[in-house]
Amino acid sequence: MKQNGDRILVVVNPTKPSDQASISRGAWLANKFGLGLDLFICDYQQALTIYPFLDTIAIEQSQNTTVSESRQGLEEIAGALRKQGLDVEINVAWDTPVDEGIIRHVLRTRPKFVIKETTYYPSIGRALFTNTDWNLVRLCPVPLWLTKSGAWDPNATVLASLDPTHENDEYSELDQQILELAAFVAEKSNSELHAFHSFVPITSIPVMQPDAGLIPDLGAREEIRKSHAKRMDLQLKNYEIKQENIHLMSGRPEHLLPEVAKDTNAGLIVMGSIARNALQRIFIGSTTEKVLHKLPCDLLVVKPEWFITSVRLEE
Repeated sequence: MKQNGDRILVVVNPTKPSDQASISRGAWLANKFGLGLDLFICDYQQALTIYPFLDTIAIEQSQNTTVSESRQGLEEIAGALRKQGLDVEINVAWDTPVDEGIIRHVLRTRPKFVIKETTYYPSIGRALFTNTDWNLVRLCPVPLWLTKSGAWDPNATVLASLDPTHENDEYSELDQQILELAAFVAEKSNSELHAFHSFVPITSIPVMQPDAGLIPDLGAREEIRKSHAKRMDLQLKNYEIKQENIHLMSGRPEHLLPEVAKDTNAGLIVMGSIARNALQRIFIGSTTEKVLHKLPCDLLVVKPEWFITSVRLEE
């Protein structure tokens, strides 16, 4: 069995058939990246704990039956994937809530990616995220790949969403992590790497005259653009990205990023997420939260290296 960091953890929904997007994407990535594949179900039935007429032995038997059935289903899927030459392991945990159970398994195994399916509806241009999805975005300590249905488009691009405005602080290294991972995926999937950054411009300044209001400051606006372009160039200096694949734009990222994703035929957007705890959500609650449900492609969420999840392994 390959060591930690050399495997992909696929979160399997026990209530759906085997043709889940997370499984097909995980298998495709494992094959492309040369990684092992772990199929994982986090299961729990609250009903077993609320009926007073069920004794401890009956509850344990029902729990064991549920876990056994989940393992059997995973083994059937794993068997088919092994015939394709993949290194596949299976695991089932009885844990609640589901997001914390997944993260506890992540802490035990430390995979390179966690892959989970989400649903995108082209007709309404929206992805639907469950509470489990949101909590994983906020608390999962390894890169989280949220995938939608459909095969990977061979012409798809990988789009790195950056914010190179931080100087000399603990957040500035996150962009490098995003780029490294985006470049890795682009290379392994034979896709073009794109980079995106947007900034909100200063469109006007006050003048020291009564009732003068605000006047446009085109010079300041251009200086701001040049400043962001310089920072972007420094961030990208070690990466071979075509100039036409660098998208430096003026405007709000939650409005622009979904459009750039569509225009560039992005198969994956790689972006950062920082959250210290449940009350202090940096990025979550702002750009990431505003843009997630609008994205028409897969999303890879990256945490900074210093991030420590609040979920703990049981003693």
